Amino acid sequence: MTNLSASDIAARRIREARTKRGWRVKDLADRCAKAGAPHLTAAVITNLETRRRPGREITADELLTLALILEVPPIQLLSPLNGDETLQIVPGEERDPLEAVAWLGDDDTALLAIRYAISDEDR
Repeated sequence: MTNLSASDIAARRIREARTKRGWRVKDLADRCAKAGAPHLTAAVITNLETRRRPGREITADELLTLALILEVPPIQLLSPLNGDETLQIVPGEERDPLEAVAWLGDDDTALLAIRYAISDEDR
């Protein structure tokens, strides 16, 4: 098994989603700029996808922007998708694909957020 950080997994999933659409890195960067994220240039996306810059982790804002542009749920960009990958949360604490998806997509938290949004509308 390969233990991967969230940024390592996101790099793989971003590249997979981009190539599945037939987009070049520049195409994704152009779409990011049009959506209001011009800082996600082709060079930045290449660095994120290839993990060329050690220590440069993908930020939550970048992950959400890329998920929006790629039209995939953010959880998909964070989840290991095959049995050879595990999500390493901290050293010594990993989640296999099924455990990671269950942990990241906690249904109770989602329901709580929906309830909060509904009660907030009533105010």
